[in-house]
Amino acid sequence: MEKLGHLIVIASAGVGKTHKLVKRAIDLLSRGIAPTTVVIITFTRKAAQEIVDRLFSNLAQSILFETCEEKLASSQDLKTVLTLKTLLDHLPYLHFETIDSFFYKLLNHIPPEKRGAFSNFSLLDDFRQLKLREEILWNVLNSKTLDNSIVEAFQQIFVGEDFKNVFSKYWTLVEKYYPFFQDLPQVEYWGAPNLFDDIKDITLNQEFLSLVAHIENLLTNEGIPTKLWDEQKKNILSFPKLYQNLLKAYDPNTRQCFQLILERKKYNLSPPLALSLGKLAELTLTFFLKKSHDRTRGIAQLLQLYDIHYRKKIKTEGVLSFEDMPRVILEAFGLDLPTSSFFNLAKKWDHFLIDEFQDTSLLQWKVIKHFVDELLQNEDGSRSFFCVGDPKQSIYGWRGACGELLDSIVSLFHMEKQELSGSRRSAWAILDMVNRLFGNFEVIGKLFPECAEIWKKRWSIQDCVERKLEGYGCFLCVIEPSKGKDFSLENTSNDEIEEKQEEQVVNNSSMLRFEAIKRLLIDEIKPQEKKLSCAILVQTNKEAADIFHYLSSSSNLKVSLEGKIYPGKDNRLAKFFSALVQSIAHPSDSLALGWLQATPVGDIFREESWRKNIWEKLFMGGFLEVASWLFAVLEKKIQLDDFHKERMAMIFRICQSFDKTGSRDCDLFLDYLKNYSIPICEDPSSIQIRTVHSAKGLEFDVVFVTELKGSYRTAMNQPRDQPIMYQSPEKERRIFFLPKREVIEKIPSLKAVYKKLIGEEALEKISLLYVAMTRARQGLYIVGEMKEEEWKKSSKKSLIYWQDFLIEGLDSKEEEEKYFFDDFPLLTIFETGKRNWIPHGKKGNQIQKDSIGCSSQDLLFLPRPIKRDNFISPSSLVEQTQNKDLSFLFNLEREKNKEYGRKIHELFARLERLTDPFVQSLQKLALEYKGEETERNPFQDVLECLQAPEIQKIFTPSQDTEIWIERNFCLEVEGLWIKGSFDRVHMKIESGKGINCEIYDFKTDFVISLEGLHELAKKYHCQLLLYRKALCKLLQVEPTQVRVFLVSVYLKKMIELFQNA
Repeated sequence: MEKLGHLIVIASAGVGKTHKLVKRAIDLLSRGIAPTTVVIITFTRKAAQEIVDRLFSNLAQSILFETCEEKLASSQDLKTVLTLKTLLDHLPYLHFETIDSFFYKLLNHIPPEKRGAFSNFSLLDDFRQLKLREEILWNVLNSKTLDNSIVEAFQQIFVGEDFKNVFSKYWTLVEKYYPFFQDLPQVEYWGAPNLFDDIKDITLNQEFLSLVAHIENLLTNEGIPTKLWDEQKKNILSFPKLYQNLLKAYDPNTRQCFQLILERKKYNLSPPLALSLGKLAELTLTFFLKKSHDRTRGIAQLLQLYDIHYRKKIKTEGVLSFEDMPRVILEAFGLDLPTSSFFNLAKKWDHFLIDEFQDTSLLQWKVIKHFVDELLQNEDGSRSFFCVGDPKQSIYGWRGACGELLDSIVSLFHMEKQELSGSRRSAWAILDMVNRLFGNFEVIGKLFPECAEIWKKRWSIQDCVERKLEGYGCFLCVIEPSKGKDFSLENTSNDEIEEKQEEQVVNNSSMLRFEAIKRLLIDEIKPQEKKLSCAILVQTNKEAADIFHYLSSSSNLKVSLEGKIYPGKDNRLAKFFSALVQSIAHPSDSLALGWLQATPVGDIFREESWRKNIWEKLFMGGFLEVASWLFAVLEKKIQLDDFHKERMAMIFRICQSFDKTGSRDCDLFLDYLKNYSIPICEDPSSIQIRTVHSAKGLEFDVVFVTELKGSYRTAMNQPRDQPIMYQSPEKERRIFFLPKREVIEKIPSLKAVYKKLIGEEALEKISLLYVAMTRARQGLYIVGEMKEEEWKKSSKKSLIYWQDFLIEGLDSKEEEEKYFFDDFPLLTIFETGKRNWIPHGKKGNQIQKDSIGCSSQDLLFLPRPIKRDNFISPSSLVEQTQNKDLSFLFNLEREKNKEYGRKIHELFARLERLTDPFVQSLQKLALEYKGEETERNPFQDVLECLQAPEIQKIFTPSQDTEIWIERNFCLEVEGLWIKGSFDRVHMKIESGKGINCEIYDFKTDFVISLEGLHELAKKYHCQLLLYRKALCKLLQVEPTQVRVFLVSVYLKKMIELFQNA
């Protein structure tokens, strides 16, 4: 048997990377290698599951084939059966998993003495991680030790900006830059200290003022107009046109400005003026470099503040994020200088197989590399390393992935490299379009000179294996018609597009493009009728959401967003129900009321008492009760189709789920309804709207690629907003945020870095388009938008988008315009293949999907039983959304009030029955209390409560009354795990009546009137209702046997709740 060697496989999209990896795994196992010594690493759960499925499927099919051919004769022929049996026997112990799962196992192998706070830890999912970040940021901004440094840091970062919403700006900084700080967590290494003079306000700097005055005299003497100069000379901070022109004119070699544009006219300058303007340009460069240093240092200070709280939080709570795991592993195992514990661990696994290696980040590679180093020490074939990847599909640079790793490890380890070709996925027409665009090195060199050579090395012609597979590829653009042309738009319902995304309304050209996609789906492709899998791929989440809302509201197409459906916003019933909830919560919302009154049951909402009736249903039965009533009334007027009946059942399920929290907060419910998602099975009739990143690894019969233009974020030659890492003269690693592009252009070292960043971004955006186009099997429809005649114009643009690349790269300019539809402004710019292509089922798919009773909305998995760790605290239900502006953030009163409340509860907890010694002790403590003048005296307040006859009765119960004080509870109530604490409970057995109970809950809220007391009762209604249900379940009593009292410490009064319930 041939010796196993180390191997790297480079394979283009659709060539069969996964097949190659599975084949390698089967080869290993068939050699008798123990499955537990083989590690297969992927980057998604779907990919891991697919590999496991293929592994078992290939072995099973091989056995079936040999059985049918009667080849199972000798012991040698039985090795496939033995391989499958061995695999099944070791199923619980296999290491075929995602890289995060592998790292999690490594964490559990950390020696006890190295674990520290992570001896017992849990992993944060995305939701918990966001909540933890939110909690930490509020804690930071509300810290008692907060000083002026944070305000100064914000001023350095957001110079000249309004930063009313500090929280959201801080959130964005942490989200974008905290990973960089984790790599270099010392503030002193952020920025370039001692490199510049300290110019805090350049307009007050004497050198600057003298130079400006001197230049002004020279301009006047030479007869050059000074109007623009006078207006903008001191506005350097806002970088007006004057200073932009100044830097454009500056020559770094001569350090002079020989020409200057003022008021749209170019002037040749005398030597003295050229020299003086050169000095001003240098001063401007220094000023903006210093501003970049201040911004860098300010960001580092805020990240350090967050980092301190974050590290403390994860240690005290014993939690880790997925991003933390490799760092903890590197630190614990000391992988800069591996320890003996690491070497013992490395002996556990002999064979590593890694899928999609180009998605590996440098941080992840630091961990894996040490295992690979150990494997490569063996040349006898007993240990091996194998990986598959494609640098052309490296699209995760924004999260640290490095496509260059594939090339670097080949040279570093001198490994064998094998390149595969021949797509088994896409039809020839699609690959023809792909080859024309991405193999056009002339255009790529012209548009993206910074990365042209790298792409040329990565590129290889895409061959088609399935030559008989029909297909069609086209590049279409919606043309905004001029006033002279009239195209009718059929079935357009602009009034249905009500949702705003990021407070921006979808513009007219985008609306036309969405309508074009709808027309192509309904009139041309007909995926539901032909049972074709279909995806619409975009670059940003916002665009995906916009298309989802348009198609779901203006057509009967079944669409999903990122492989999920959103029953709370993809149908008219959900909009109807949302309008009802919105209207009762916000009576002044005339739009919601108008929507209700325009429905077939609108007369109900013209009655004066309708809101009162709905509120009664809501508080008594929850949102499920309201939805049931509304849809029952509606069904008496109209007949719902199957789709809306299905959605109605899902809305009921959402209401039921929310009602379990006990909350009646309408705004919280609307947010919950809108964002509630249900994963769906792969279904030919469902059109998936996805970002390209989430579609990687998937394939579809038909693919739409759109969002070809957009903001600077989707530009191909615009670098990401991230810091650069450089070496200081002392050979230290430092981090620095680049200044404005005009400044960069005049500093050679920064210009080289900027050019490299542009090259990296362009390379990734080219790869992103390549991934999008190669998801298609038979149909590829690229849909853009432009103004009339725009596509025939050629002009140099500062920002280049996918659309520019497609127009140039496909070289498809024709004199005669050709429209895809006769009655719609959709111009065909390029097409290849057969437009009326015949759908072809997937080869090897032996199961006829028609025979399976599969609804379009089948769940991927059934709802799971409630977990014991998903606790709800009743007190959390009264938390209301606060106006978290800057004044709130720096208000420390909230913490003082919490401390006061804790002291009050501690005092009441010490008192079972009222006694004179306790009162005397309180009087003494009240006199000795030394708080600030504005602070309330908790001892005096409790004393006054006990002197109030109404409250005094609470602490003088009869001797046969059993008393609970600060009794914690944790139990399931109506399918929800509730945990909390009773302040005080009285229980008394009465003959013939059973147990009678009284719950007393003490509140320290500021209340000054009886009306305020009633408002307080409303505020804590949900919490105390759950307390009563919890006590009923604990004592097995009926609600009528439990009385609930809310005690106001401030007002020295109490009120009974639920008297009529």
